Amino acid sequence: MDFQMSIIAIVQARMGSTRLKGKVLKKINGVPLIKLLLIRLSKSTLLDKIIVATTSNKEDIELKKYIKSIGYACEVGSEKNIMDRFIKVGAKNKAKTIVRITGDCPLVDAKIVDKVINEFITRKLDYVSNTYPPTFPDGLDVEVFKLSSLIEASNRTSKLYDLEHVTPYLRDSGYYKTYNIKNKKDYSHIRLTVDEIIDLNIIKNIFTYFHPNYYFSW
Repeated sequence: MDFQMSIIAIVQARMGSTRLKGKVLKKINGVPLIKLLLIRLSKSTLLDKIIVATTSNKEDIELKKYIKSIGYACEVGSEKNIMDRFIKVGAKNKAKTIVRITGDCPLVDAKIVDKVINEFITRKLDYVSNTYPPTFPDGLDVEVFKLSSLIEASNRTSKLYDLEHVTPYLRDSGYYKTYNIKNKKDYSHIRLTVDEIIDLNIIKNIFTYFHPNYYFSW
């Protein structure tokens, strides 16, 4: 039972995107992208807490203030060493299990999140995802892993790629017990994440079609 406790979602977000600056606060039908993400993620039945993890850069002060204004926790950390950011947020909040979500995925699906968490708990692994290889649409990505495993990984690797992308060492090193969840059909060609203005417009169209139900599942 203790294996299931302290499951915390950490949403990785910042304002300094090079391709679409400030995208996490861009509005979709009048609602900031990050708020839509947090609303949808909060429908998970297995999360104990949701925390947005941003950087200590000046440009992210606005984001931190906004996150707190809508009632969610927000922590700051290194811009480049995102693995360290996750470790510090997880340790501060006494997490045992981390659910990693990126802040440019406003269509995150709580049912998929819970499915990945359930697989992680049932199989008693170090790392479970639905993205390696991907079969879900790009933008419904979920990774779940032990905080203790991430701490151990941080002591084993100093590669910038591992530190920036958080989980490659957990997946690829061969040291950890991992599993990937496959969708019944391969929808990996569908793009539902936001990197550029064209992506934002697609997401706007999706939410316009389903408005006012922001909580629909894929």
